[in-house]
Amino acid sequence: MKFMAKMLDEIRVIFVGDIRSSFQRDLYTEFRRLLAKVTLIRASPILQNPIRFVKNIARVILLSKNHDVIFVEFLSFYAGILSFLKRIGIIKKPIVVRCHRTEIYDLYDKYKWLINTAARNANLIICVGKRILNDLTKKIPFAKRKSIMIYNGVDTSKFKIIRKPFTNSELTIGTLGIHI
Repeated sequence: MKFMAKMLDEIRVIFVGDIRSSFQRDLYTEFRRLLAKVTLIRASPILQNPIRFVKNIARVILLSKNHDVIFVEFLSFYAGILSFLKRIGIIKKPIVVRCHRTEIYDLYDKYKWLINTAARNANLIICVGKRILNDLTKKIPFAKRKSIMIYNGVDTSKFKIIRKPFTNSELTIGTLGIHI
């Protein structure tokens, strides 16, 4: 275990994500808790702020020389461009990307080239569910060899297991999210 802790203390990661999202913020916080060096690139949508997008890509290129891994929290714009830059040799570090439902169901038809490029050149694709993994590998068969499934985590300090039998009363289960 000491070896693993020492190894984690030495890994330097660039985290590309939008921490305005509570989920991505929680993930970034965990990265910072577990790893010695995590540099945040605050992802901004390319269509809303193309100049910031280009500056962020340039910043990743410059920072990648002093980091070990680039982690991208979405299999689309940033992952596509960064993995293309990896393919042509500008970026030399491994790229790890997380794949959510949006890339497969909402963006794929419109941004197929970009998502395929990201999938082709990323070193690892983390899918957040079994269905996402299955649908990703149906659309992009070559992604199968580098894709794994890791469910989204649950903060057990905020959510507790209820150990009480259900009755015929109403049970509501739901989720809330935004689509940008």
